[in-house]
Amino acid sequence: MAIAGARPRIGLPSYTPVADAAELTSASHTLLRIAPPCNFAIPQPPTSDTSTGHIDVFVDGNPIPRDTTHLDGWDYGGPGTSLTIYGPTCAALMTDPPHTVSIRFLCLID
Repeated sequence: MAIAGARPRIGLPSYTPVADAAELTSASHTLLRIAPPCNFAIPQPPTSDTSTGHIDVFVDGNPIPRDTTHLDGWDYGGPGTSLTIYGPTCAALMTDPPHTVSIRFLCLID
């Protein structure tokens, strides 16, 4: 499971062994502090006429669609505070070379 979750421990075994409740609690606290690899904070809107609810997301300059099914694209991870990228795009972000994720706010004109 550690390998499948992309968070194996360095050394053997690749999972974090625990022998009692205290070790389980300690290991859980360590793991919960690790942010998911494809989770990004949404910055504050640049002006008062924009909103975190109206954004476009780009990976390496290419737009990716919002996908509420969480199969391939992005979706909000929190109430306007973060977003998560899913599927093959997330997998690609975890490979070399370094990739760029951009969040663009859309101006709404009445």
